[in-house]
Amino acid sequence: MNTEILNKLWEHNFTTTERGIVNRRSERTGRTKKVGQFNDSGIFFFAQNIFPFKQGQNSYKDILGKEQKYVPYIPPIKQKKSEYNFTFEQYLKTTKKKNHLSTYLSPYVKNLGSDIKSNPYDLRGVKSGYLEGATLFPYINYDNNFITAKIVRYSTVTGKRSKEEFSNNWFHAYKQIKEELGIKSQITKKVDCFFGEHLLRYNNKPVVIVEAEKTALFLSLLFEEIIFIATGGLGKLGSLEHDFLINREVFLFPDNGAKEWFKIAEERNWWCSTILENEGTKGSDIVDYFDTEIGEKLNIELTRISKEELHFSSANLNFRLKKKQSKRYCLPTFSELKLTRYCDNAEGPPFRGSSFNIYNKKFEVLSANIDFNKWQEMPSEFTNSEGNKIRFLKKVAPDASEFLNRLEKCFRIVKFLNPEQNHQELFSEMIKSLAENSNYIFNERHIIEELLPVWDNGKNDVSEYYKSRNWRFVSKHDVGDTEFLKMLSNDRKAEQTNKLLKQLYPLLNGFQYINTKDIGLKNKEHNTYVWGLVKDYNQKVLGCKTINQFHKMVVLQEYFSFIEEKSSLLELNEGGFQKFRTPYKEPYIVCEKSGTPSINVINENTLIDKKTIREFLNFNIDEEFLLNLKVTVKFLLDNPNDLEFKRLNRRIEVLPSKSFEYMKKEVLRVIEGKPEELIKATANEAFSGDLDFTNSILNCDDEEAQNRGGKFLYSWTVFNNPEMTDIDKLYLKADLNYSGSMAQ
Repeated sequence: MNTEILNKLWEHNFTTTERGIVNRRSERTGRTKKVGQFNDSGIFFFAQNIFPFKQGQNSYKDILGKEQKYVPYIPPIKQKKSEYNFTFEQYLKTTKKKNHLSTYLSPYVKNLGSDIKSNPYDLRGVKSGYLEGATLFPYINYDNNFITAKIVRYSTVTGKRSKEEFSNNWFHAYKQIKEELGIKSQITKKVDCFFGEHLLRYNNKPVVIVEAEKTALFLSLLFEEIIFIATGGLGKLGSLEHDFLINREVFLFPDNGAKEWFKIAEERNWWCSTILENEGTKGSDIVDYFDTEIGEKLNIELTRISKEELHFSSANLNFRLKKKQSKRYCLPTFSELKLTRYCDNAEGPPFRGSSFNIYNKKFEVLSANIDFNKWQEMPSEFTNSEGNKIRFLKKVAPDASEFLNRLEKCFRIVKFLNPEQNHQELFSEMIKSLAENSNYIFNERHIIEELLPVWDNGKNDVSEYYKSRNWRFVSKHDVGDTEFLKMLSNDRKAEQTNKLLKQLYPLLNGFQYINTKDIGLKNKEHNTYVWGLVKDYNQKVLGCKTINQFHKMVVLQEYFSFIEEKSSLLELNEGGFQKFRTPYKEPYIVCEKSGTPSINVINENTLIDKKTIREFLNFNIDEEFLLNLKVTVKFLLDNPNDLEFKRLNRRIEVLPSKSFEYMKKEVLRVIEGKPEELIKATANEAFSGDLDFTNSILNCDDEEAQNRGGKFLYSWTVFNNPEMTDIDKLYLKADLNYSGSMAQ
C-alpha cells in the first residue's frame, strides 16, 4: 500500500485496514462491507458493485494508471480512530494564507483584472512539514459547516500537480495540523459534499460542476456570474448529496472519459457538455485546453451560461421522494395568498359535531384542499397457502403521475373559484411552498414553464373534480391524516347516536314495546349504546324481552281490566278485594281477595302460557331506572358531543362522558323556568269540598289551559301531589319541557 493507492480508494468511498482488507460503506444502510483484499500483485475485488474498479484481480497499474509506479507502504503503528468535528476557525488557525497554487495564479489574475484576494473558496497553505506550502481545498457543505480540506502540492512554475510521492494528504490526517490542535488519535472523515457548494446559498446563479477543485478555481476567475463546484473525484458525482441543486440550472463539464456523468445528467435533467468527450484526449479537462480551438468552443458555452443565454429543456419533472418523510398535512398556501379554495351546496341545518358539521343529505363539494403528502391506494394481490388470490388496496407513496394529477386538480379548482386572479403567478408561489414542505423533490421550472401554460389554456372543466359527501370540516386546527379520519368517525358516530336518541325519547312515555328497527337501529353493532338502552327499557319498564312477550302481556292487561270493570258493576265491598298494579295501567286492578283467579284459570281464559302469567303478576316497574334513562337521554340530546369513543373490533362504541349526577344537575338547570304563580287555595281547601279558583291561575277554561302548556300543568300537578319526591318532579319536568305540550 502507498498513499496514492489509499487516496484512489478513499476517492471512491473505500477504506482499508492494516491487514490489507478493503471495505466499502453502504450509502443506503450505513453499514461497512468487506469487498476486497490486498495481495502481492494488487487488490483482488470479490464484490460486484465496486465501480470504477473491476471484479477480480486489479493490478496497481489498473488502479493508478500505467504511468504510476507502486512503492510499498509500511503501515504506521495502530491508532485509535475517532470522529472529530473541525471548525472553520481551526482551519484558519492551523494554516497560512500563502500557497503554491495562489503564487502560480497571481500574475494571471492581475492580467484578468480579478482580485485573487477575495479567495471565495478560502484556499490556504500548509504551514510546515513535508507538504509545507501545499494548497488546501476546504470542503464546506451547503449548511456552511467545515468538514475537512484536501491538501495537494502544485508546482509554482507550471501550476500542475506534483507527481512525486506523498504529494497530497487531508487536513484531518496531516500530522503537523493534528499536533497543533492537540489531537493524538486517528481521525476518519467522510467527505460527502461538493467542493464549493457553500457558495450556492443565497443566490440564483447558474451552477457548473467539474471534477477537479483546481478547475473550479480557475474557471471562477474567468466567469464570476457562475458558481463552479467540484466533485473531487471522477466517480463521486453519483454518490454526493445534491438535494440543494433541485430547481437550479445545473451544467456539467466532465473530463474526457467520464461516461457516467452523461447518464447522471440525463437522470437528473442536468445539461452536460460533450465537447471534451468528442474532441479531447483521454483524461483531459477544461484547463488543459486554454488558448486552443477546443478551449474556444468551451468558452462559448460558458459565456452563454454566464449571460443566462443557454437554457436546456425543462421537459423532465425529475420527481422523487425525499429521504426524510413527513406525516403532516401539506396544503398549498391559500390563506397567505387570500384565495378561495372551497365551495359546496349543502342545505339544511347540520348536526354540529366537535370538528365537523354532519348533514342529513349528501351535497356536492369542490375543494382545492388537497393533501399532497397523502399516500395513494394501489390495487394489489397475494396468493394464500390454498392458492387463492387475495386482492386488496395497498397504500404507497404517490408517484410522479399521481403528484401531477393532484397539482392539476388544485390549479384548475383555484382558477375556477378565483376567476379575477393571476393564476399562473399565484400558483407559482404555491409550487415553491410545495417544494419546501412536501415529501417530494421535483423540477419547479418544468411545472411553471411547461405545465401551467397548458392547464391555463382553453376551457377550464372542473366537473370531474366534484365530490359528494355529507360533512364539512369546521375545526380551525390542522391535523394529520390519521387524526382527521378519527375525528370524522367520532363526529359521525355522535350524529348517529343523536339521531337514534331523538327517535327513542318520545317512546319512553308510551309504555309500548320499542322495536330497535323502529328507531333506525339495524343491529347491535350499529350502536351498542342505544341498543342497550332499548333492551333495558323493554325489560325493566315493560318486563319484556321480545315483542311476542309484550303482546301476551297486553292480552293479560286486557283480561285484568275486564275483571276490574265487572267487579265495579257488582259494587262489592272494596275491603274484600286485593289490589294489583301492572306496568300497563296506573290504577290498581281489583280482584276478589278470596277468589283471585288462579294461574290455571287465567291460562284457560287467556290461553297465555303460565310462565308469562307469573312474570306479569310478579313484575314491578323499575321507576328509578326509567327516570335515570329519561334524564340521560335528555342530557345527551342537549349535549350531543359529550360522549366517549372506544374503538373495538373495527367499530366505534360510545358512552356518556359525564357522570349521571352531573347530567341530572344540568337537566334541572336547563328546564328550571320561572315558577308559576301558585294558587292561593291551601292544600286542605283543595282536597275538601269545592275549590274557589277566582284568584288562581287555574281560573280558566279548557282551551286556555291547553294553550298554557307544560308549566301550567307542572304547577297544578305539584300542588295536588304534595307527596311527590324530587325525582318525581324531575321526571315530570323532563317530560313537559321536552314535549313542549300539555300532559294528557
